Amino acid sequence: MAEVSTATYCSVDSTELDSFMIKNPSTAAIRGDSDNQDVDVENQRCCNSQRIIVAIIVLLGIMCLIIGIVLISLANDKHRDECDEKQEKSHQKNQTQNANSDACAPSEEAVRVSLHKLLENIQFESYVLNPNLLYFKPGKTPEEIRRNFKPYDPTPSEIKRRTDGAWRLLTEINETDIDLAKLKPRERKAVSQVKFYLRHVFGHPYDGNYYSGDWMLGPNFFCWQPICMLGNEISGNLQHFAPRNLSDMEVIRNILKAYNKSISQYTQNVKLGVTTGMIGSIEECRAGIDSLKEHFSHIYIQKEGVLKELFVQKLLHSSFYGGLTKEMRDEWKKRTGKTVESSMEEFLIQFFGAPMNGLFRYLENEHMQHCVPSNISSGFFNRPLKYVYINGTPDMSQPTVRNLSTGEILNGPQTYTSILSYFITTDMTPDEVYKKGWEMVNQTYPQILALARNLTGKKRDSDATVVEEFKKRITAQDMFYNQEPLPANESNQLAFERCSTIEGAKEFCPKRWEALQNWFKASREAMSFLEPKTVNMFHFTGAKQTTPSCPVQLAPDFNPSSAAQSYTNSDADCSRNCRYQVPFFLENMGPVFSEWSVNAHEARPGHHTQAQGFVEHFTDKCGGVIGWVNQISQSMAFVEGWGLYAEILIAEDTDSYDNKPWQRYGALKWRLWRALRLVLDVGLHSKSMTRREGLDLLANYAWDTSDIASKEMTRYQSGPGQASAYMIGQLMIQKLRDYAEMKLQEKFDLKEFHYQILNQGSAPLSFLESHITQYIACKLDNKSPGCKLILQPISVEVKTKRKSHAENQLSSEYSGYFNRPFPRRLYV
Repeated sequence: MAEVSTATYCSVDSTELDSFMIKNPSTAAIRGDSDNQDVDVENQRCCNSQRIIVAIIVLLGIMCLIIGIVLISLANDKHRDECDEKQEKSHQKNQTQNANSDACAPSEEAVRVSLHKLLENIQFESYVLNPNLLYFKPGKTPEEIRRNFKPYDPTPSEIKRRTDGAWRLLTEINETDIDLAKLKPRERKAVSQVKFYLRHVFGHPYDGNYYSGDWMLGPNFFCWQPICMLGNEISGNLQHFAPRNLSDMEVIRNILKAYNKSISQYTQNVKLGVTTGMIGSIEECRAGIDSLKEHFSHIYIQKEGVLKELFVQKLLHSSFYGGLTKEMRDEWKKRTGKTVESSMEEFLIQFFGAPMNGLFRYLENEHMQHCVPSNISSGFFNRPLKYVYINGTPDMSQPTVRNLSTGEILNGPQTYTSILSYFITTDMTPDEVYKKGWEMVNQTYPQILALARNLTGKKRDSDATVVEEFKKRITAQDMFYNQEPLPANESNQLAFERCSTIEGAKEFCPKRWEALQNWFKASREAMSFLEPKTVNMFHFTGAKQTTPSCPVQLAPDFNPSSAAQSYTNSDADCSRNCRYQVPFFLENMGPVFSEWSVNAHEARPGHHTQAQGFVEHFTDKCGGVIGWVNQISQSMAFVEGWGLYAEILIAEDTDSYDNKPWQRYGALKWRLWRALRLVLDVGLHSKSMTRREGLDLLANYAWDTSDIASKEMTRYQSGPGQASAYMIGQLMIQKLRDYAEMKLQEKFDLKEFHYQILNQGSAPLSFLESHITQYIACKLDNKSPGCKLILQPISVEVKTKRKSHAENQLSSEYSGYFNRPFPRRLYV
């Protein structure tokens, strides 16, 4: 049975195999020649088939074994590579961590002089003397704010106390025997920054120094004064006073009552300025009101407008009172007859809206009567005035006091010198700045005159003929974004009020709005055109990335006193777009030939690259008190100097202006204008120059008699010192670049130079000079002490950790390039 069964089994297989072979003749050779087969054909076929099947199985097994061995070998190789890679990464990480640890650890010299302790004491004292700014303090808690916060106090004795306190701290650090050469780079910078910060009374350009007396003048064009930032104070601090019981409601009421006192005292200070002789010109007074109005636009209209201001919205939201029980709310209503929300509205109107509205009414009416014509006083040169003026006429029966209540005699030119040092961050005297201004005017003006000859084709005519012909061309209507003159009803006081928002501008100033859209379009095109020109100038990726990622958004500037574009950066997370503001109330929108140069200044590679790039990439990675110093310090000479340097970068380091003579003219005009600013700034405040004489200079050299010239002149009168920052800063940056190119020669790398400049942030020019000098030395010999910290940036890994070190960082409200609230907007 077994044989039969086997035979039958084999016969079946054989039949199937035979069938396959008959259908596939090419396989016949496997079977052999059928004529030589044995008599027992069926059994022979069965045995042959078994052998074939076994052979195939063995062959497949061998193949699988070989494949398995290969795969195991590959897996081992991969595992070995991964291990090697992990070890390499671990080694690199350890190296980076060691480098970063070394960069952040204090130097022996810092330990010796207890530098960190010294800086921490300055930090502590700064908030003791300025409790209104507690919301900027790193690591502050709501309880700390509730315990120590006080609104800004402009009482003269308090201004004096803050001034004396800052200078006492400055004396302490000056008297500390610090060997700067033995400090690490970030430590050296911190010492330079904090000295500058204290010298200028906690970084206040205006209204901070008691002995200058400028705190009696009222708001100025820039409104970088504490009075302008009271809204920020309320928003930043009072959010931590959410009531938990009815006593907390009384606490909030008392705080707002203190704001009433602050605003009333500020009003008294301005009144004191009248009797002291610290009074501005009519143009300055008007510009100050316009700027203050930007901060409190709703209150300006009526005291109840405070309820519409953004800075109080948190206090009016129902969630602010979530800590009060129903019983507490009922008790409050029983006690006052109002809900807690209604009471808060009453507090805000009575203690903030009413006094601020009253300040506006005083400034516009009574105080304006005492503001003098500019032919009487155009700047600090002859201030304080000898008599009280009423409607342009001195009242001989009212001689002014001309000194502080503590006995110090006021001196306008000395006050200007003090303010000037803040903006140029050097010890250049006003005379030296003035001389440098004329030097640069005489260097630039001939270039413009030569270009005007080419554009007019009058190469053999007199200079006067060429200038007159050229003036006609640059003032033609096609040189502006409005193709016809703008209507009068969109240019008067009523328009200033109606068209102060985007909605209002669209409805009540449609022609202006249409022209502004043309300007916006040209600005966007300029940004798109100029950015690719800078690819060889900056690091766009990698550990040394310098350029920002946050976009720039164009926005109207509705301040009727503004004549120039400006820029405001965002925060490191780009929670809102950066803003490039364009003046809305000009006689003519433009001109078109200035667009590329101004765009380079405000956007890329100017302030946007500089300020937003710093916020995104270069805030101090190590944190601690040095990180705080780095963020509260500022250098307008570096900031605006970079803006002007960026203009020249586009003009001279790219082909942007090739065959574009009108845009080249715009670049040269703005360069000349910055040189004239040195002359005008010093002239108005230190050399008896009048407004009329200043306007004549702009007419004779810049060939500009438009409202831009008159508004800019008001800016220089009302914001002393700021106008000098541009060219002084640019000349220093260019000087450092020229020196680096000369010393490094083929080793000079423009990207690397810009990285070294920009990663220092807003530092005084003296420190920037020392840093670049040391950078050059390190490039020539990288084995010198400290070179690793200069040449090798702290890793990106450390950058991303800054949010986890909240105790070492400024508060979330802090997002500016500068120590807010001074200053916020960067002007062209």
